[in-house]
Amino acid sequence: MSVSSKFYACAKWVVLILAYGFLAYKLITFDDYATFFEGLRSIQLSQFVWLLLAVVLWPVNLWLESEKWRLLVAKLTPISLIAALKSLLIGHTGGFATPNRLGEYPMRVMCFPSQVRLSAVAMGFVGSFIQNFIITVCGLVALCFFRQNFEFSVAFFSLCLTVAVISFVVFFFLPDSAAFILRKKQQARFADFWRSVSSFSRFQILEIVAVAFLRYVVFSFQFYLMLRFCGVSLSLFAACISIPIVYLCVTYTPSIAFSEAVVRSSYAILIIGCYSSNLVGIALAGILIWILNSALPMIIGSFLLRRV
Repeated sequence: MSVSSKFYACAKWVVLILAYGFLAYKLITFDDYATFFEGLRSIQLSQFVWLLLAVVLWPVNLWLESEKWRLLVAKLTPISLIAALKSLLIGHTGGFATPNRLGEYPMRVMCFPSQVRLSAVAMGFVGSFIQNFIITVCGLVALCFFRQNFEFSVAFFSLCLTVAVISFVVFFFLPDSAAFILRKKQQARFADFWRSVSSFSRFQILEIVAVAFLRYVVFSFQFYLMLRFCGVSLSLFAACISIPIVYLCVTYTPSIAFSEAVVRSSYAILIIGCYSSNLVGIALAGILIWILNSALPMIIGSFLLRRV
């Protein structure tokens, strides 16, 4: 076995131990089980239709993220949608045990050819930047409506508009920027990365942004369905204002994936609590959506990782 193979074998088991260790730690140290089970006991049978719909959207969420990942790495190493899904689930295991999911992309590329792994990791962070751009823009727009009774300065709206425009321009001209860097630095360290980015057409860039936006709509709607399942009476308009702000706050709060349940629930109570007094249901919904979209993919990915 080569040195690199031994390294990846050790890294794989370290990640698995950390992921399950953090999950066990979270379950053991969680100190609000009384509220959690109280919320579960209060759920009526008729509410399970909301849970069913949220679960039905779970594979749709994974499919959209897999498609975005496939489109991002297609120039480096063409992969099928099934292979992209497996890579995505393995990445969930790596991201679960690292701050701000930094280990997700190195774990995603374990199955890739060694010569493109570094560039594929960089491409993964491009995908994360695109998704965060969507979350930021939608969250800032929602924030304006959330505080519509407060006076906003022209500077605030100008800042939001400027951030959105600059980000869009960066995406739109990313291939041209990559081509320029290649011309200036022929032996760039991430030459494969810049070369693949420069080969993207503007239509393909917009396609990736569109897939990221559709995924954002899906997991936001999942959260709304989970709130309804937990008995939180929330109009669709109130959900369109409060849920994007929750995701905006979660995105920019440093955390580890296994602790996102508490972080998400805290923000949900603070923000969605302005529209509903069912704080127990709001906290429960935050925990359940974390189990569905974070813990479950991590567990599935851990079994796939063991076979790599």
